[in-house]
Amino acid sequence: MAFVVVGAVFLPTAGGAYTAQTIQQRVIDFVTGRMGDEIYETTIYVGRRTRTSLYSVLIEAKRDILPTADIGTLKSWFEHYMQHGETPVETDAWEAKLKKRYPDEFSSANSWNAEDTRVLKSIADEHPDDYLDEIQERFLYARGRLYCTSYDRTYGRG
Repeated sequence: MAFVVVGAVFLPTAGGAYTAQTIQQRVIDFVTGRMGDEIYETTIYVGRRTRTSLYSVLIEAKRDILPTADIGTLKSWFEHYMQHGETPVETDAWEAKLKKRYPDEFSSANSWNAEDTRVLKSIADEHPDDYLDEIQERFLYARGRLYCTSYDRTYGRG
């Protein structure tokens, strides 16, 4: 019997019907569909704790989609999607592809510095409509360094 690992949850696959990607996407679609415009009032958008129906919707998602999952895992998937526009599995796949393509540049040994911040901000100013992965590539060409998109997002605030 084959299993799919989703976060810390092992699920048996029924003829390959479930993948980590499809399960995460189902949970995210469920939560965003139930919350509607209220998702823009969540902490991730307003920057402070707010009362929304997120927790109760996550409980419903757990009950209806993935009973063995932890609420914190489902919440982290939702927050990741809201920050990056993709599931954690998609982000992991993209980063693995970049690590394979640019093994020397994709290193945690490279520490962020003021010049990196300046270059990143100039790229964002020159190309305000770029997606994070496009900014990431431009940064790689400009600095010869590669950071994951969440790292770019954190240091690109200003």
